[in-house]
Amino acid sequence: MSTLESTPAAAALRAGIYRCDITPPVGMYARTWGAADHDKAEGVHRPITATVVALMPKNRDELRLLLAVDWPGVWDVSYDLLSEALLPLVDGDHSRLLMMGSHTHGAGLYYKDRWELPGGELIPGYLAKTRDSILAAAKEAVSQAESTQATITWAYGRCSLAANRDLKEPGTDRYVTGFNPDVEADDTVLVGRITRDEDAAEIGVIVNYGCHPTTLAWENKLFSPDYIGAMRETVEKNVPGATCIFLYAAAGDLSPSYQYVGDTRVPDKHGRQLGYSVLSALESMLAPCQKLSYTGVMESGAPLGVWRPTPFEPSEDLSGIEIQVEIPLKEMPPAEELEKQLEETTNRALEERLRRKLRIVEMVGSDSTTTVPGWIWKIGGALLMAQPCEPYSVFQSDLRDQFSPAPVVVCSVTNSGGHGYMYPEHLANENLYQVWQSPYGAKALEALTEAFKTEGRRVLGQ
Repeated sequence: MSTLESTPAAAALRAGIYRCDITPPVGMYARTWGAADHDKAEGVHRPITATVVALMPKNRDELRLLLAVDWPGVWDVSYDLLSEALLPLVDGDHSRLLMMGSHTHGAGLYYKDRWELPGGELIPGYLAKTRDSILAAAKEAVSQAESTQATITWAYGRCSLAANRDLKEPGTDRYVTGFNPDVEADDTVLVGRITRDEDAAEIGVIVNYGCHPTTLAWENKLFSPDYIGAMRETVEKNVPGATCIFLYAAAGDLSPSYQYVGDTRVPDKHGRQLGYSVLSALESMLAPCQKLSYTGVMESGAPLGVWRPTPFEPSEDLSGIEIQVEIPLKEMPPAEELEKQLEETTNRALEERLRRKLRIVEMVGSDSTTTVPGWIWKIGGALLMAQPCEPYSVFQSDLRDQFSPAPVVVCSVTNSGGHGYMYPEHLANENLYQVWQSPYGAKALEALTEAFKTEGRRVLGQ
């Protein structure tokens, strides 16, 4: 009789993790909502942080860095500053440096066009200080990785925090961005447990989940990581010695059902909900480097199939590539027209929309296509697939179906080069925010998905 076994996806490597506090100064520009009647932050809900994960093969000094930051994204000047500081650590190889925003809407926007606004004069100094803090954190994470043999083990869990947010207004053809209870949402949470080989101690917990951090909205005047702060706190209180890292997944159509509030108790409750789901997934795991093996039958009232933990050797493969994907664009209004509208409007919400639209037009230009970067890492038995846009959650569902049983860590808002949402083709003609905000054409999501499938197979040697 052949032996049956259930082996978790895992990786044997070297790892280091370090977090630093990068909370902006109170009084700095903090507006991310068109409906907000304020520009400056008046306090802090929870610290804004940056966490660096350094990964290295067991027997080779080829460093890879993950940077997870409590910002809407690592864009514009912040991307340039951090790239200049961190790229030398990975020998200038862009494919080995991933900088990911949590996409919290409670941390402000730091584009250059915001420096002229109230509180914006504090942004340049803040970014320079943050660059120095993150570089120091990265060096500490690298130092740890050089001497820490570790194992990453992956497990899927479920969390119902995320809900569909495309609600068609009754009696109209207009969609509003809010809870739609009639559409089932992707509730997948992927958890990576990082353990130190020396003593099997848990030193890190990676949480990959898709849900817009939009609990706190226009009424909120505090810097906040949104639900992510309480999620990290919940995990770290229950896993002593571990640092929790949040990686924002594909959530173009996902957000909490209860959101758009100023009450900070709500994101804290959301964060605990996700944190408990993470803890549940952790409890489902065996000890590091253990699989379940079928050992035979014990005759009892029924013939009982007995499974027991047995050791296995995780893959030591840590590799990856950067890809470039040609994406169709749709026709956008010329920059001159948007500039004129921006000069003439006195409506704050419309002003915010126009600023964002103008920025997108200036970046993508007037061609019929653009190039979007992507990154695929093989981490032992798992794949990490990252890109800079905001695709709908079907993107991650399709990729996970394609590469099952290998877990797929799907990351959005990564590095620079993305300018908006990627939506399913059947929504292309709908009066929907994610459609009219985006510069991408109807087949953009399909093009991105197929490129990741093709290149993912190549990374796996299929």
